[in-house]
Amino acid sequence: MIFLFTNSFKANNKKELNEFILKVLELGELYIKFLISKNKLYLPGHLDPKDAAIDLLAELFVTEDDCLLKFRDFFQNNFSGTEINNETDFERYLRGFIYTVIQNNLQNIYRDNDPVTFNIYRNIKQAVIDLDYHTSMHFSDKYIHAEIEIDFHKEISDREGLLNIVYSNNLHKNISNIKYFVNSLLECLKKSEKYAAAVRMSDLVSAIKSLFAYNYAGIDNNSTDKDSLLDKLNLKFILDDVKYSFTEKLNRYISKNELSKNFKECMYNIIDEIIFDLNEGNSRKSVMELVKKHYKTDDKKIFYKVQYCVELFEGEIARQFRKESPLIG
Repeated sequence: MIFLFTNSFKANNKKELNEFILKVLELGELYIKFLISKNKLYLPGHLDPKDAAIDLLAELFVTEDDCLLKFRDFFQNNFSGTEINNETDFERYLRGFIYTVIQNNLQNIYRDNDPVTFNIYRNIKQAVIDLDYHTSMHFSDKYIHAEIEIDFHKEISDREGLLNIVYSNNLHKNISNIKYFVNSLLECLKKSEKYAAAVRMSDLVSAIKSLFAYNYAGIDNNSTDKDSLLDKLNLKFILDDVKYSFTEKLNRYISKNELSKNFKECMYNIIDEIIFDLNEGNSRKSVMELVKKHYKTDDKKIFYKVQYCVELFEGEIARQFRKESPLIG
């Protein structure tokens, strides 16, 4: 493919142009599949990785006289020419460009299909701008950090670690103000001896979605006994509706990935336990805690699949509560 780079991304014919576009989409699809396998990304139900790659990379294929303008501009603005001497060099930088575009455009696939996730992405991006924070790409994720450089000598907290920090510092009370919440979280990480003062975008989005679900389900401590009873009844009805609607999605996921009957039964038990805890006002259990209890293992492959399903379920809860909240006050 380096011939296109040496020719300033002007194809000699339509066949050459189409072959390059197909190669770019293939690289994008493989990257999206990798993100899904590592639980860095979930796709709305109707999208597969190939469709997602087309949606996220479509902006790159603007042409003028068979010249790919976006690719030409990127490589001309970032490379003098001496850094790229062979096909391997070119593909490495091409992959980096494709991965960055996908990360920057991720929120767009949720705009029409998952407004809760879309709004979380949008609010985080605005908070980063308002706080004058930094973002950087490190292969599998976009990172948010207050300082210019990330101290990778320290661990980057995963989403369960973030939730633990949030609850132990009572930051969940600030979740309605994303800017204030993100700032408070980064300030806590700055003081941590274990964790670097940085968060992965995907983990932050997932953590916020979980916090929304549990905050929406919270009962007002200042309400009367009668109000509290009505709140609990409303909560039960809403969670029953969410479980019913989520069952179809869960069954599709299990069937598509050819997961075992045992996985299905354990996953249903986990969903029932999450619903019980929400109804009782109990604190959120970590996904690993639930995996160990119901699957009797701490296997990472099982953990990632369960974490994916739990995130989908918590997203459904947050979405349903946002829809119902005007009706139930």
